[in-house]
Amino acid sequence: MVDDWDAMLLGARERLLTGGRIEEIEGPSAEILASWRRSSDGGVDARDVNTSYVENVNLASRLARAACSVVDGVAQDVAGSPVSAILADSRGRVLVRRSGDGGLERRLDSVLLAPGFSYAEHQVGTNGIGSALEGRGAYAVRGHEHFSERLQDFVCFGVPIRDPFSHRFVGVLDVTTWAACANPALAALVRQAVAVVEARLAELGGQGERMLLDEYLGASRRSGSAVLAISDSVFMSTPEAARVIGAVEHCDTWTMVQDALGRADAAETALTMSDGTETMLRLRAVRRGNELVGALAFPSGTTLRPPALRRPVAGMFPRFAADTPAMLDAARRVSRHCAQHDPVAVIGEPGVGKAALVQAALQLHAADKMVVVRHAVRNAGPDDLDRLIADVSAAVRVGSPVVVKHGERLTADALSRLCGEVRTVTDAGWLALTIRVNEGDPITPELGTTGIPTVLVPPLRDRLEDLPAIVAALLARQPGTRSVAVTDQLMTRLQHERWPGNVTELNDLLAEMLRATDRHQLDVSDLPARFGHGLRRRLTPMEWLERGAIVQSLRAAEGHKDVAATSLGISRASIYRKIKLFEIAPDEYI
Repeated sequence: MVDDWDAMLLGARERLLTGGRIEEIEGPSAEILASWRRSSDGGVDARDVNTSYVENVNLASRLARAACSVVDGVAQDVAGSPVSAILADSRGRVLVRRSGDGGLERRLDSVLLAPGFSYAEHQVGTNGIGSALEGRGAYAVRGHEHFSERLQDFVCFGVPIRDPFSHRFVGVLDVTTWAACANPALAALVRQAVAVVEARLAELGGQGERMLLDEYLGASRRSGSAVLAISDSVFMSTPEAARVIGAVEHCDTWTMVQDALGRADAAETALTMSDGTETMLRLRAVRRGNELVGALAFPSGTTLRPPALRRPVAGMFPRFAADTPAMLDAARRVSRHCAQHDPVAVIGEPGVGKAALVQAALQLHAADKMVVVRHAVRNAGPDDLDRLIADVSAAVRVGSPVVVKHGERLTADALSRLCGEVRTVTDAGWLALTIRVNEGDPITPELGTTGIPTVLVPPLRDRLEDLPAIVAALLARQPGTRSVAVTDQLMTRLQHERWPGNVTELNDLLAEMLRATDRHQLDVSDLPARFGHGLRRRLTPMEWLERGAIVQSLRAAEGHKDVAATSLGISRASIYRKIKLFEIAPDEYI
């Protein structure tokens, strides 16, 4: 039943959606009207819920560690009631959901209010999670105050969570129930729970974050200072620094800072931004004893990419001719480790070009020295391992670079011994390990015990923008003297493939096509019959990641879709829809 208040809200919302001026709309509060305006201006779908999804939410973050038990406690307090307690991160992405009613659970699944999905206001409109983050304060959204029709059966109370050290909003705690069950006591319950979460954030922060915050505040007080504070859980920047560095990934940047500093208290390193430009970061370590708890980074102005990374000079990028930021960053990091004689592990799927990337760095920095390549021996005995370590050590001592391929076959003890031996002579040669990981598999945990820096080479499906340059480079390397090109139709077709074998698979395909024709242009008609038609549309890098997560979950669940859906935190209906959307065939997971 719609009462007078609901009827007024429905009428106000309809006037907005049909072009009415926001200033002339009466009824909703100023906060709700402001949220409606943002939702309308942002093009949010008012009839349905359309939002983004990520497979791996970070439940190891300081926010999750501080809040998960609190969310469980709230769920216990309302056990038996149709109430759901929900934790979301600073982007509005749902991390945890705890509900005491199966009917409410199923209804929340149907509107994608589930772990992994974003409830940011710019994606789903006015709601307790996204609007609390957008408005920087507690938000109660009741029934028809929601912008999306699909959410008008609910009432939600969201309160943002503030980090006690950085004073930035790091997430939001929300309780959601049926609109007919709204109770003002729920808002008080959320506020009390948020106070507990913030107290636990302070406890988890400890001395290290206090030290980093003090250093940051001291450095940022100077007028016009561009400074960034970063650790595994902190990412703060002054407005001046934010204008220089733009949008960069916290995790990737912190890994780069750790690699650059090592045991030093100061260093400089280049940061590649999403648009391909670079800035130099002057780093200052913040340590507690010997422990690196964080760093201050002072960026300079942006520059174009270094020419060595923009063109295939002296064999640089001979197998993949990359130009995407992720591949450029991998090349830059390997090149830096090579120049500084730092051991490095280059990690990636089969065929991505790990050894080729190492070879390219060697050609730039050590072209006059012999490259010694050793293959790690599977199930190596003590004598085999001793010989390997002795050979590598001897080569490094005389200044030779050593590439140990298939490092994933070495045990943690073997890796530690090998890296320990090489570190005693780092001023001479150089050690690089190549580590093979299969699609979706985690990086081998043994590397964590060695302290050796790692560089991840992205798979071909994550850098399809590079495909025209890669194809041209591979065709130029084929035997024979004729010049060969590909048609636009064939290039489009190649960009719809999964490429599980990466660049090696692409190279083998081109070689096979060249053997079958003597023409100077390859077309779709030259593809082998086994290639079929590929995917109907070209997937984005994010969609490839989501597709890979679903395939891996289906493999682990032996093809049982309901089990796979549960492991991903999505509904059974969602996984069926995504299997169809991403054209996942049974032979990929069974």
